[in-house]
Amino acid sequence: VESSRVKRSLPPEVQYACLYWIQHFHKSGAQLRDDDQVHRFLQEHLLHWLEALGWMQKVSEGIYAVASLESIIAVS
Repeated sequence: VESSRVKRSLPPEVQYACLYWIQHFHKSGAQLRDDDQVHRFLQEHLLHWLEALGWMQKVSEGIYAVASLESIIAVS
């Protein structure tokens, strides 16, 4: 996808959010739980998010970010 199309479709603030939301979540100190907001987001929008990262040529960063979520799963 041409970079001009990416910029039109994904403004800088959306690109930033796509790249860094998991890092901000980590820094918040929150833990993942079944059916929480992050869990529901991933169930409903994982493919959309990965597509956006693909347009940005950042899919590998997304894969690493998802893998990092394992460290903050709340065990009940």
